[in-house]
Amino acid sequence: MFGATLNLVRFLPFMKAPVHAVALFADGSHILVGTEKELALFARSAEQVFRYALPDGALPFIQCAVADDMRVGVAAQRSGEIFRLEFIPEQSSLDVNIARIWHAQADINSLSMTDCSELIALGHYSSAITLLDQKGEVRWRSATKGRTWVTAFDVMNKILYVGSSSPSPYRLAALSVEDGAPVAGRLQEDRVMGMAALPSPLAVAVTLSDEWQSRLAGMRQDLRPEWIYEGVYGEFITALASDPDSDVIVLGTNTGRLIALQATTGDVITTYDIPGSIVLSLSIANGQHVAAGLEDGQVALFEYIPPYSEDEFVL
Repeated sequence: MFGATLNLVRFLPFMKAPVHAVALFADGSHILVGTEKELALFARSAEQVFRYALPDGALPFIQCAVADDMRVGVAAQRSGEIFRLEFIPEQSSLDVNIARIWHAQADINSLSMTDCSELIALGHYSSAITLLDQKGEVRWRSATKGRTWVTAFDVMNKILYVGSSSPSPYRLAALSVEDGAPVAGRLQEDRVMGMAALPSPLAVAVTLSDEWQSRLAGMRQDLRPEWIYEGVYGEFITALASDPDSDVIVLGTNTGRLIALQATTGDVITTYDIPGSIVLSLSIANGQHVAAGLEDGQVALFEYIPPYSEDEFVL
């Protein structure tokens, strides 16, 4: 097999604030970007299509997501404001409608959306999980035994995985999307800092961190680790994204390194370094398009070229 690569395509216009959230359209044509100051939509060419500015003193956008059909997106502010976006094709561009659909009574740490946009999961600083429908109506709410830091739906949208960052011991749980009933649970010595769905037979990738380094565990539905990627001492995984339709996971670190892993084994496929940067957010689409939001206000767009065999190279 010949090596895979992450090729830098371009940087988007400077955002002037840390980029906490990025979400690519499924075809890679557009990217939704959330910062401490605004929510914006860009074409892959770097043309800005839409901008929603936050008022002075508002808490930042922390996460966003776009449905597979590329017609609907959601975005969450730390303060608990949840926005729904509708993307309407208009000749060679997109028209964007935005509306607030829900306001939480406590700060939000995480947002996840099913690929068909029907359900939205929110993880709260106040030790709770809320499941909303696409109109902002509450399906169910469940208390947790720790501040809910991360959430992720499985690829079938039947299980919601949740993780806590405090207090110790740190907790992982698998909940039924239908009613929030526990399906599996696990206690961890390390903080649970990130989650992303994995293709079958695995279920979820989980970022675990102690005071020295990070690791990534590929887990089955029962939260039993199948493989563990050990990070470099002193390097922490600060962002995580997966594409369940491909066998690729992408990690971002506090040293500006992007690492592509094989989802089924945890083996490193390729890396890319952005010197002097901290990667705050990641998105991958169609196993090919990658976007990285950086602390310095930049958004880097990449193309992932998968490995190929010698037979594929022969004309």
